[in-house]
Order: sequence, then structure tokens, then C-alpha cells
Amino acid sequence: MEDNLGAVAALLPGVRVEPVRASTRRFRHIVLRRDLATIRSYRREGLLSWAALLKSYLPPVAFFDFDIRDWRVTGMTILDLARIVLRPIVRRVFPRRHSTA
Repeated sequence: MEDNLGAVAALLPGVRVEPVRASTRRFRHIVLRRDLATIRSYRREGLLSWAALLKSYLPPVAFFDFDIRDWRVTGMTILDLARIVLRPIVRRVFPRRHSTA
């Protein structure tokens, strides 16, 4: 920690840098984009039950890519999640045509 603090202090000459302490609050960080992209394959391989999935989202949790105060990041996450969820549905309704060349 001291090495990192020294590096930051070197970048900010003349600015007093206060040490930062880790919060004692325990929570799990969740990245929704990665979670949703892998849930299907984990379920298919039998590595994740529905009960375990639901339990993993019980509080206390914190989301890296979903924050109501940062709509740019949240908007991109919502778009990615929509693509992940809707793509298989769209492919079932509108299957790709195979070219016969």
C-alpha cells in the first residue's frame, strides 16, 4: 500500500495525500455483462443451479457496470444485456439462411 501511495504522491506534488483504508463492509462485486454472458453455458454444463444463481445476487452486492448515477455506463450495459438475452430468441424466430453457392 505504501508503494502505491508514494506513486500517487509523486504524481501530485504539493498536494497532501491522505491514506485510504478499505471498508469493513463486505459485499460481492458483480459485472452483469459477464454474468449474463456465462450463465447459459454454466447452466448447460451443470455448474450452476437456479438456487445458487439466485443466492449469488442476494445482498450485499455491488455492480461494476450498473449505476443509476452514470447513465453512460448503465446504458451500454443495458444494451449489451438486451443483445445477450434477445439474440437467441431472434435467431429462433428468424434463423440464418445458409448460402448455397
